[in-house]
Amino acid sequence: MIRYIVILLLSWNIIYADKIQWSHNYVDALSISKKVHKPVYLFITTPGCQWCNKFETTTLTDPKTIKYIANNFVALHLVASRDTIPEKFAQFAFPRHYFLDQQGNIIFKALGYRDAELFISIAQTALQRYVKKNKEKK
Repeated sequence: MIRYIVILLLSWNIIYADKIQWSHNYVDALSISKKVHKPVYLFITTPGCQWCNKFETTTLTDPKTIKYIANNFVALHLVASRDTIPEKFAQFAFPRHYFLDQQGNIIFKALGYRDAELFISIAQTALQRYVKKNKEKK
């Protein structure tokens, strides 16, 4: 039953999303990822970071970015000063972007601000790597 509720909620978000629906817990995001068979997009920021803010207010509000993330990824946003960040992601440059498989392994990573077009291109590359990796496992 819970599985159906999760699928219904994710479907609702994909159809009616006007902003990205973020998880703020690493373990929860991986769990959802396993249930819905999608990779995770991990976005790490810190307060006062001008490039983080610019990315959030431009790229992440672009309708094409919102749709692409909603359709293809479980979105996870962690703030360095507030959230628990796994040690393998604990670096000091922001914003950071990680694309993870369902076990939390890094598929692709990037650093810094990207406009919507470039970010979607990066996300597409990450998704292709994820799909290829999963085909190789079978």
